[in-house]
Amino acid sequence: MNNTEDELNITNGIWISYNNESDQLTFVNSLKGKNTNWDQFLEYKCVFQEGLLNKKTFERKSYCICAETSVTEQLLEGEYLIYYSNDLNMEASIPRILIKLTNGTITKIRGIGHGQNIEPGIIDVLWKKLTLLGDIGKDYLQSCIEEKLLDSIEDKHNVTSFTPIDPLSLDLGYGLIPLIDKEYGSELLDRINKIRHETVMSLGLPVPEIRIMENIKINPSEYIIKLNGFVVGRGEINLGQYLAINPGGKRKKLIGTKTKDPAFGLPAIWITEDIRVFAEVEGYTVADTPSIIATHLDEIIHNYAHELLGLQDVVNIMDTLKVNYPAILEETDKEYTISDILQVLKGLLKEQISIRNIISILEILIENSSNSKGVNFLIKKIKAYLSQ
Repeated sequence: MNNTEDELNITNGIWISYNNESDQLTFVNSLKGKNTNWDQFLEYKCVFQEGLLNKKTFERKSYCICAETSVTEQLLEGEYLIYYSNDLNMEASIPRILIKLTNGTITKIRGIGHGQNIEPGIIDVLWKKLTLLGDIGKDYLQSCIEEKLLDSIEDKHNVTSFTPIDPLSLDLGYGLIPLIDKEYGSELLDRINKIRHETVMSLGLPVPEIRIMENIKINPSEYIIKLNGFVVGRGEINLGQYLAINPGGKRKKLIGTKTKDPAFGLPAIWITEDIRVFAEVEGYTVADTPSIIATHLDEIIHNYAHELLGLQDVVNIMDTLKVNYPAILEETDKEYTISDILQVLKGLLKEQISIRNIISILEILIENSSNSKGVNFLIKKIKAYLSQ
């Protein structure tokens, strides 16, 4: 039976632990027919000996089709932690997250999203659980980090002695690593890619690839945004909660922890899932963890757009004009150096003026080449034209 969209929008629920002392029927029936896609290791089939249909035989003969091991054997291997969210009757009956523990170590985490990924809307529930698991959760996240680092490290013999500083980077505490892990949906990566695309469309700025890395020196729930190696923004996330931002005006008070929105400095409150809808009805802007970080990053990009544009970016932009606008390119090259054009474009971006209409910008530069009185004069001319 497929879960409805309304049911999947509900994230309140409970965690239930199953081990070798648990009732096997309860364990099996709680997952059976619930569209979890966990059947590759949790698909069960009842087999009965003829004439023996009692409960004892049912338990003894239930087995996993794929693994061909009994329920008893699976529960002897370790403990299963299942998160059940509430259905429309407010009963915790919909399995959403599975964690398998073996000898005090997390060996499996599964969701009901595509490819058994954790759904973005419920990922905060997983983070909170991993935090409550203490060292077990921390060790699991650390192993994910180390695996990713090993995948990205090149052969030492191929590493040069000089590594340029990343123009834009995002450091995450280990508790925020699931945000970029494909196993959990990698929602933050999707948001960042969207920001880069939208910035090109709005400002005309080609945003460089944003390097994301784990930083063990900061708090598990903290993030830092760096521009050319310098910290330009930071924030801390209350795992498993939402940020309710007051955009202004009088509103009903919310129960939660007072703070400030990291992107704009507006008054905000960390709230729990159960009052999220109430906060939205009252006019608060409610943001989940990926949205908080993505919005902050977007604001940083806009505020520092002029510092992100480099000489090579201008060269690349000019190269795109060779085929369709050779005359404009030729005239521009006669009157201005790439460095001159860079200074003009930086000046426009500093005033939050889009450089996407690069053809018109270059035409204004060409028209005013003979009576140019410097970069500020040219910027004023371009602003006047673009504002028409």
